[in-house]
Amino acid sequence: MGVMLIPVGLQARHGDDWQRVTCVSNTNGLAVFKTDGEGNRREEAGRDAKCRLYYALLFVGVDGVENGAPLVETDNHAYTDAFFDGSQKYESSVISTEGVEDFRKSKGLYRGTATVTVSLPKLISQLERDYLRSNRLSQGKTASGAQMPTIMVVPYRKVGESYYAKFQSDYNLRRAVAHVQDGFRQRDVTTIDFEARYRSTDRRDAYNTTVATSSDAELLKSAGTDVYVEVDINKFSSKEGNRVALVLKAYETATGNILASKESSTRFLPKATVDELCVAAVSQCLTAFLNDICAHWQGPKAASETPNVVIEFSFDGSSTRSFDDPVGSRGLKLSFLINQWVRQNSYKSKYQLRGVVDTKLIYDSVSIPPTDSDGLPMDPLTFSYLLETYLSKELGVSASSRIDGRTILITIY
Repeated sequence: MGVMLIPVGLQARHGDDWQRVTCVSNTNGLAVFKTDGEGNRREEAGRDAKCRLYYALLFVGVDGVENGAPLVETDNHAYTDAFFDGSQKYESSVISTEGVEDFRKSKGLYRGTATVTVSLPKLISQLERDYLRSNRLSQGKTASGAQMPTIMVVPYRKVGESYYAKFQSDYNLRRAVAHVQDGFRQRDVTTIDFEARYRSTDRRDAYNTTVATSSDAELLKSAGTDVYVEVDINKFSSKEGNRVALVLKAYETATGNILASKESSTRFLPKATVDELCVAAVSQCLTAFLNDICAHWQGPKAASETPNVVIEFSFDGSSTRSFDDPVGSRGLKLSFLINQWVRQNSYKSKYQLRGVVDTKLIYDSVSIPPTDSDGLPMDPLTFSYLLETYLSKELGVSASSRIDGRTILITIY
């Protein structure tokens, strides 16, 4: 494992190094930054660039964001350190990272400038939740002040189809997706662009070979959105003209639970083009569809439930372990001991195991406790730290964790 260079930079909080972070644009809560990074490997240099960016945002201030003021008002190292160590807490608000694949080696280190897109509402909400700044977020809320979910709109695909191939091959579907996105933005809902996120994920997978994942699976896990919406359209033509039928379905990203579903269709119209009909079909049901999402998101049921997370265990590319390996003092299977910990530490033992094979173990939904042992609110980062500590100290299994929204990714070495 290489050594991240960022801790050295942290010793000089006000050094010139942090001034190399610049804000290129900041529109509707999505901010694009240029930030330098360096490391022993390209992926380390990419992480270093994001750490430098988040250090500047949190503690120094960046022109173009909050009038250049630091985002952190009251520092608490127990929370802020996780932005700069192996926890990679920043990833939950990173929308895309570009340019790392172009970093070149110079004097023994990979160096370059990355372009990083950040969801500022998500980052600020995270800081407010950790009591690092006062609660004054206005973006991403309804007129009544209620917090809205962040959303990614994706095309419906059948088993075996690729999101990107489906999206690229159907202009009418792209129009429908774009219109759904625009409708959400008009309601001040933060939306993540599917195509930009997909391309970013694809480029990252091209050089990051430590853990093999498919782009489609990685897309939804790492998007950092609360909800993803599937758009499915069917087109019909006859002597009477064209007609379009549309289905919209919204799912909670962390659990896959369906939040809303609406159908819409147009009449056969002799002069209307299919793309125009797609836009019309979306317009007919979009307001009611978003209202249903928000009613679930803000309703009494949602408020009373403890947070659910997805937990995915996988092995580092160089690891020789499997989940059938005996570990710990009693020599029991690794998969069994992990499941015992999840069963004992999930809230009221509420969890759903998707399955386990030699190299993968996935929980579709784990209900984390509302508070930790100190009575403070539990969050995915704290929960992942407890799990990582159990693996290391109790079972002698080296592991690291990463947080993507409400997904905990555990890599075992």
